[in-house]
Amino acid sequence: MLVLMLLTSVARAETAHVSINQRMFELGHLPMLKVNVVADSEDMTRLEFIVRQRGAAEKLMVQPINRYMVLLLGIDEVNDKQAELLVREYRINRWHELKRLPLFDTSVPVALRSNRARVFGEQMLSELPQAGVSTQALENKAIENKTIETKAVQTTAVSSKVVQSSAVQAQRVQEVAGQGDGEPQSPGMPSASQTVAAPGSLVKVPPIETREPGCMLDFDGTETLWRVASRYAESRHTHVYGAMLAIFDANPKAFSRGDIRRLRSDAKLHCPSSRLLQSYGDKTAAKEKFEQM
Repeated sequence: MLVLMLLTSVARAETAHVSINQRMFELGHLPMLKVNVVADSEDMTRLEFIVRQRGAAEKLMVQPINRYMVLLLGIDEVNDKQAELLVREYRINRWHELKRLPLFDTSVPVALRSNRARVFGEQMLSELPQAGVSTQALENKAIENKTIETKAVQTTAVSSKVVQSSAVQAQRVQEVAGQGDGEPQSPGMPSASQTVAAPGSLVKVPPIETREPGCMLDFDGTETLWRVASRYAESRHTHVYGAMLAIFDANPKAFSRGDIRRLRSDAKLHCPSSRLLQSYGDKTAAKEKFEQM
């Protein structure tokens, strides 16, 4: 009986109240919300906030404002008037749905952003720490491990596309570490122009040119990577996720601590090479990679 009472107590929601304090965006724009949260625990990683709209769902990034309020930010435009905010809490090894809040209900307080507030919100979006993005890690841990094991078994060869992507990552690690192209590598650490590991074999690959010579991207120091990449993607007839990843690979020193969400305001952004941009041609794969970074 005592054990049953303890389990019942744990099963009760630790979050006593969740409500939308302010909706700070209009239909057709990126989501930005202030949400009231009254909970027994200050650990926001046990809560996740998801915008659900017709044919899509996006987990929002969480930035605490104070003990009882958080700022929620997203990178996918909300175009559905019936969109809602789904709030879930992690309890007893799984996620429990707490509430569904309609975003465009007449009862929701609205405080549309001024130009200055918009820039501030976009800067916060680019500067959010990586820890604030991974609130679903507890639920996905077992799934991710199983997926990695399955891919390791199924992988019997390295395609040219994978080789190129791996080479880019190796070169980015080298540049972030502050090593020049001609500097020797540490023992056991292959460079981008040496080898890429495949199951049971080593494959030699040529170095990949990550930048378009003489080409610079327009950036005034106040925009997010999403905004810069959106313009670039439109001009190159590709998708924004691939453009963001390519810009990141081509300009590793333009991001604080090597974090794709920390674009430096004093950065000078070089255009990615066509070959690098083409390596991120698959929108679904590029989106998944961005969300995991």
